[in-house]
Amino acid sequence: MKVIKITIEEAKANWRSDYNTYEWNRKIDMYNRLTNAEFYLNEANDLFVVYTIDEGIRFLNEILHISSLTNNGFKLVDIKDGEIKTKLYKNANGESGLIDNTKSNRKQMAFYSKNFDTIFTNIM
Repeated sequence: MKVIKITIEEAKANWRSDYNTYEWNRKIDMYNRLTNAEFYLNEANDLFVVYTIDEGIRFLNEILHISSLTNNGFKLVDIKDGEIKTKLYKNANGESGLIDNTKSNRKQMAFYSKNFDTIFTNIM
């Protein structure tokens, strides 16, 4: 998916802000308070954010007015040359697929985020 990096002001001016500007700005500000927050816009004007949580894991998330809980596994993604690409993950047994949301996996995700600037997502 092709994306461009944008500023917080551009994120706040996204077309979704027309629905409820106050709540939209609150959501953008919430993400902006997280460590290393970076905003991206794709060709369809969908807004994405990459951020680091306290555990040290870097995540990619789409910013929407609604939120939902999911138990989907995580995928590795890479953002280079204006494109978000999914990368293949192999566990210690050489098996590829989604990364389960377990305590041990989260520790491994934090290690990869801190040492290799790896980004994880469950949206793509």
